[in-house]
Amino acid sequence: MVAASVTSPPVRKRTFLIPGLFVFAVFLFWWSAWRPGFIDADAIDRLSRLHGFELTTDDPPLYTAILWLISLGGRSAALATFLQGAAWATVAGVWSVRLNALGAHPWVAGISVGVVGLLPAVVVGMLGLWLQSVLALAAAWLLTELAASEWTGKRTVRSGIAIGLVAALGLVGLIAAAVVATVLLMSEHSPPASAARQAMAIAVGIGLVGWLVLPLGMTRGRSETPVIAAVVASALTHHTDDFPQGQIAELTAVAPLEVWQELYDCADPTFLTRDREFDAEAISANRWRAIGFGAFARNPFTAIGQRLCATVSLMTPALPGDSRYYLPAYTVYPNDIGVEREPLLSLSLDSTKAVLIRSQQADRLVWWWRPALPIAVAGLAYVLLAIKRRRMALGAALLVGLLAGTFVAGPLPEFQVALPLYLTGWMSATLLTTLRRT
Repeated sequence: MVAASVTSPPVRKRTFLIPGLFVFAVFLFWWSAWRPGFIDADAIDRLSRLHGFELTTDDPPLYTAILWLISLGGRSAALATFLQGAAWATVAGVWSVRLNALGAHPWVAGISVGVVGLLPAVVVGMLGLWLQSVLALAAAWLLTELAASEWTGKRTVRSGIAIGLVAALGLVGLIAAAVVATVLLMSEHSPPASAARQAMAIAVGIGLVGWLVLPLGMTRGRSETPVIAAVVASALTHHTDDFPQGQIAELTAVAPLEVWQELYDCADPTFLTRDREFDAEAISANRWRAIGFGAFARNPFTAIGQRLCATVSLMTPALPGDSRYYLPAYTVYPNDIGVEREPLLSLSLDSTKAVLIRSQQADRLVWWWRPALPIAVAGLAYVLLAIKRRRMALGAALLVGLLAGTFVAGPLPEFQVALPLYLTGWMSATLLTTLRRT
């Protein structure tokens, strides 16, 4: 028997504000310590390109536009991270309202969201100028919309925008959004046909802008090379004879065959591409894609195994200290665009740095930095909610889509790649607080 739908009550300011303000206060404490944020070499490159208006598709075009807007054209990294934190606090406040509407006691919902806001990995994610930080925010927002029990005109528009943003922020988001859209249209709790068409039209429009329109004015980048090179290297190592001689010659121009085979490491695909003898520019981006798709077509299980090997560390309890999984970088990457560490409070710097050091010890990684724990708890929540035949199956679709996208598209096992999965996993886990309503 299908449970009766729950109509969401009007948003009450206290229910919305208390958890949201608490999450923002926690973020502000960290931001005052690490201002302008955790700025690595990739972030410096992005800001430099934005400052000089030299735009490339090395970053998804829609993310480039968003970062340009929130950083004032690359001039203020601190403002960009501040606005990311404010957006996360807003999503957290809305999520507490949604939990309350779905059956959680207001204080239980607020405390659950507050606990997620205290997690060091979540705060660090909002303090990093990474594509995945914005993707995590869009995915979290979409999760709040999918948890709704009714489909009004405003909710249809918001859901369409959220799906479109997730889809336009890269391959991971495209896979997740495709799964969500499919389930949204096929679910027994799907919205009316007119609302579904409106949501899909908005989502497709935003997706097309991000994937087709914006790139027309940008210089084509090479951001996909590390992933393609890893798939090619795995096939070249295990099935050398399957490659045509013409492709062998092209790959030899990139790097000697012995370099391909000796430096290939499935757990860290970029170990090969960072070598001084590896020249990714020796062949065009189109040839990279052609060779990569050919390697996948000939040896699909080898390619899938390589991607699983590269991303399975996201789920394991610990890694060696040289794994590059530990975050964040405590110092701002050296640069000539004026970005430097400017803490506002020494007390916040000392205390948050102590939290980071303690949470990054090998025996504590699984509790603070690994998606394994939130995914396991979220899985339990979705199983229990499925027994009640609740609408949360749509949230599960988003979760599965992000998991699949992370496995397929992640170039190496850095935490930022897992951030959307980590955040939506913890948010999904809080759905356990709604089980008291039958």
